[in-house]
Amino acid sequence: MADILRVVTLRETALLSMLMIGGLLTAMVEARAASQHFALKDLTWMTGDWQGEEGGTWIQEVWSPPRAGTMIGMFRMVSDGQPVFYEFMSVEMGSTGPILRIKHFNPGLQGWEDKDESVAFALKQTSANKAVFETEIDGQIEYLTYDREGDSLTVTLDKPAKSSRSVFRFQRAKP
Repeated sequence: MADILRVVTLRETALLSMLMIGGLLTAMVEARAASQHFALKDLTWMTGDWQGEEGGTWIQEVWSPPRAGTMIGMFRMVSDGQPVFYEFMSVEMGSTGPILRIKHFNPGLQGWEDKDESVAFALKQTSANKAVFETEIDGQIEYLTYDREGDSLTVTLDKPAKSSRSVFRFQRAKP
């Protein structure tokens, strides 16, 4: 009987140790992710005038270099020679890192969001030429990904809960 209890105790101790190590590793990964400090300089590669066209729709996105703690951007879509909508964007430092804020407008600068509202995306991941921003709208997570390869920029808006993906492909504009 003592041998059986010793085996059970050893198994329970081993299992408890594995759970503690797993919990410790998880906490370490979460702490590392929380301690990652992103800066505006991590997004410098986005700067420039980017343009694209597909099926009669022309798009442009322009980003200024970081200055005074902010980057400013503009997006516009034109279809069949008529403006469809515009976006005014800023990236500013928040308490957890860069925050991308977007305000949308119809032609005539008729805003989609209320006067003091914007859609705010937190920078969650970045590498040499890629940035992933995340927001929550009506309880649903959405991702906005910027991915640059040379003179090409792809911007992808993913809405997993709606099984929706919008992809915008740009080329660096020639001066």
